[in-house]
Amino acid sequence: MGYPRGRQAKPLWIGVVSFFLGLNPDNYIVEKTGFNELLPIIVQIQGPADWSYDAYRKYKDAKRILGTLRWEKALVTIVLGWAERNRIPAVYLLPSLLNKYRDPDNYSGPDNRNKKLFMRYDVTAKRMGFELQENGLFRALVDVSSNGDSPQS
Repeated sequence: MGYPRGRQAKPLWIGVVSFFLGLNPDNYIVEKTGFNELLPIIVQIQGPADWSYDAYRKYKDAKRILGTLRWEKALVTIVLGWAERNRIPAVYLLPSLLNKYRDPDNYSGPDNRNKKLFMRYDVTAKRMGFELQENGLFRALVDVSSNGDSPQS
């Protein structure tokens, strides 16, 4: 996700979402959950990191901008829109417990990574209507009907 900066040609990149398709047998999530569908699983919702910019000022600007947005929701909405346009019936989202960056010791303090991961993944999923499945992943069904309305039963 980029933020336009005046008439400058390049936006300030402020967030990223990444996913993979569940039939990747080499992926640790597939191993842990047994997920074996050809459907997207969102595995990363990431804001700025200081190491990802060529100037500290850009990092500070990105953090300031993101502080005014519901950027996690925006990134997930982009994936859901992509799935709808491509007639993909469901999107899954990784819960924080399965995130490979989660601290197994569940440390606390002002920079509690596990709490941040929980807010970013689990809370975002719940607020957006994803439902926790038996395999441990959150799932959102996507309307793939041709006219954008849910099919009548």
